[in-house]
Amino acid sequence: MPAVSVVMPAYNAGAYIGEALDSVLAQRVDDIEIVVVDDGSSDGTVEVARSRGVPVRVVTQPNQGSAVARNRALDEARAPLVAFLDADDVWLPGKLDAQLRALGRDPSLGGVFSAWHVWTPDAAGTYTRPPADDATPADAFDESESGWLYHHLLMTSVILTSSLVLRREVIDAVGRFRTDLRRGQDYDYWLRLSRVARIGKLARRYVLYRMHDASVASLHPDRNYELEIVEDALARYGAAGPDGATADADRLRARRASLAHGFAYRQFWRGNMRRARGAFWHAARLSPGHAKNWLYLAAAAAGSLVRPR
Repeated sequence: MPAVSVVMPAYNAGAYIGEALDSVLAQRVDDIEIVVVDDGSSDGTVEVARSRGVPVRVVTQPNQGSAVARNRALDEARAPLVAFLDADDVWLPGKLDAQLRALGRDPSLGGVFSAWHVWTPDAAGTYTRPPADDATPADAFDESESGWLYHHLLMTSVILTSSLVLRREVIDAVGRFRTDLRRGQDYDYWLRLSRVARIGKLARRYVLYRMHDASVASLHPDRNYELEIVEDALARYGAAGPDGATADADRLRARRASLAHGFAYRQFWRGNMRRARGAFWHAARLSPGHAKNWLYLAAAAAGSLVRPR
């Protein structure tokens, strides 16, 4: 049995997956397996993944979405520790070693994630690696985003998927990723995770989070997933975490209103007045003093694309 399983869903990631896999193989951890679940790719994803040989194990399935692929990878993983990596992201040297040390020092932690660098291409489309984050000690914790994170997560998704390592028993307690969400499955999972385990954050940036046109952040724009996930968590658990820490009510209401307004605004300028009306009404109820919600709501009701002043 390996010590660590790295789970990697992949879909048409042939341009990036080789670099992602190489970044795992370069970690100073020998007893490792990498489970790649190819979600019906039509490019060279499978061939690139298989070219890395042992310890990469490739599982293929028809296209069913990233949540199904990630759940399949979790089912295939054999190790007591599970690390997540998306096929277009990259780990930096020392990441896994630092996380294993942190988990070994504190058995009460259910998992450890790290800071990350948002990686954007230059004008020519080239991704240049940023300078190493050597000024931050390798094992230093960011205490402000460590511990019981539920109240933090209600305000923003502080965890990046590709930065996280979890104990297997914690994964078993949380369950699997929701397959009805086309976006935000990870955010929903972290909120559920934060109900059952304390999580530590390493302050050093150990992950390159690659931004590109096909990234999930640019997909499925017609459903307000983030607000749905926050509202669902509040309905299930309320605003207080297992440790009693509670998200500030005014800030939380403002966040929900902002999510509703931003979604409504995008729908309005796409000409989808039905969705815009519902979302502006929701935003207006949450933030009745924000005049633009009401103005846009009236414009959406009239079917006008004139920008309210």
